[in-house]
Amino acid sequence: MGEIAVTKKDSKGELEKYLGSREMLDSFKTVLPRFMTPERLLKAAMVAASRTPKLYECTKMSLAQSLMRAAELGLDPSGTLGQGYLIPFFNSKINQTECQFISGYQGLIELCRRTGELASIEARCVHEGDIFEREYGLENKLRHIPDLDGDDRPIIAAYAVAVLKDGSKQIEVMSKKQIDGIRARSKAGNSGPWVTDFEEMARKTVIRRIVKYLPKSVDIIRAI
Repeated sequence: MGEIAVTKKDSKGELEKYLGSREMLDSFKTVLPRFMTPERLLKAAMVAASRTPKLYECTKMSLAQSLMRAAELGLDPSGTLGQGYLIPFFNSKINQTECQFISGYQGLIELCRRTGELASIEARCVHEGDIFEREYGLENKLRHIPDLDGDDRPIIAAYAVAVLKDGSKQIEVMSKKQIDGIRARSKAGNSGPWVTDFEEMARKTVIRRIVKYLPKSVDIIRAI
């Protein structure tokens, strides 16, 4: 695979031909889980490119490597399911646009569930106007009553709750300021899902925080 940029003049057909070559499909097949096929991965990549045309400007190698990472984790990279995203960013060191795969909120949830150690795990955002109480002590407590008319109001926090199969619970809360701090350190903080799906990324951020205290798998460590 050579380091050749996919310019705007390259057609959808040319990109599909490259990623759909027998060599590439065979490479994806070696790492994909049984429930995914190379053809399904290729279709997801093309959906992602149609949603984010700047992906056509990314180097072919970075696109292939990003899809390989998605294949290793068994996550859909199209962005439509919230499992993962293909994000273009400009690499000033090589003066070219490259692609990076990042897992989404639903992707991390899926990887957590695959460990077989959790009874449930979820994350939610808190908006202005919601009733939200967090109590620390010998028995940690959390109370959240959403304002049903408050979905359009600013997010002030996000939290995650995980229940293990032995009944033990883990709770993690992050303020909007803490979430914004994570966003500021991200290479894709000003593009992609941070712009189009901020609430999903806020949920993902707090899930990443709570995962530190939960049973882990190799896939979860890779995704983080």
